[in-house]
Amino acid sequence: MIVPLPAGGATDSMARTLAERLSAATGQPFVVENRPGASGSIGADAVARAKPDGYTLMVSIGSVVSLVPYTTKVSYKPDAFLPITELARTPQVMYANPKIPAKDLASLVKWAKANPGKLSFASFSAGTQGHFAGVRLNQLAGIDMLHVAYKGSSPAMQDLMGGQVQVMFDAVLPAMNYVKAGKLLALATAGTERSPFAPNVPTFRELGYPEMEQFNGNFGLFAPAGLSPELARRLETLTRHAVSSPEYRSRVKEFGLTEPDATQIATFSKKVREDQAKWSSFVNRIGYKPEM
Repeated sequence: MIVPLPAGGATDSMARTLAERLSAATGQPFVVENRPGASGSIGADAVARAKPDGYTLMVSIGSVVSLVPYTTKVSYKPDAFLPITELARTPQVMYANPKIPAKDLASLVKWAKANPGKLSFASFSAGTQGHFAGVRLNQLAGIDMLHVAYKGSSPAMQDLMGGQVQVMFDAVLPAMNYVKAGKLLALATAGTERSPFAPNVPTFRELGYPEMEQFNGNFGLFAPAGLSPELARRLETLTRHAVSSPEYRSRVKEFGLTEPDATQIATFSKKVREDQAKWSSFVNRIGYKPEM
């Protein structure tokens, strides 16, 4: 079970939780292997090249399959994977340094318009959802925040709290802990509804920016394309049982995530293909060129 991201993060923890549940259900070991790098494309490429026999799987954030192929030069095609089951969902939240002269999104937009080029927003890497969320808000609000790309979420978050950048789009946790400690502001969530972990944070739709809902993320289990229908159905059944267990649901909440809503191959595959079409169109529309 390949995780195309570093150990210790939410994706890695979810993969290990799922592996434990699947091992208990089948009596067979499910070994988690981290292969990070190149926005997840190194690990994803290993899965895409693997024999579709059920012995090589991938647990990943959905953007590795739906967005990265359009923003990074990769050797695999977007249809190189069979989506098995969605494992959890997570919205992007807009965070800000509390020292900026604004305490909500409306006042931030007003200040940014009066002071063009004086706000910057961080992302953990160029060509990611966090990057494009800032680009899209610039378009919708008519402002000019400058993008600063980092190599990882942690250094970006540290600079946000330090004031080197003023805005960042990231997951609910761990950043929401900094909000509760008074080190950050949470201005809006891209979720279709308010997060149970941050009920006082309004949605972008509530604030007049419904288009920002496209910046919802998810995690999923993927297999190499070409997996037999019998093996695919078996994996789907096992995984759906695992993600519905109280133990798994408890871990999802610990990570600040919400439960999946596309746990069948048909529904998850449809969601992934829709996301790929959406991101391909968006990347082409803004003229973003894939990076090496």
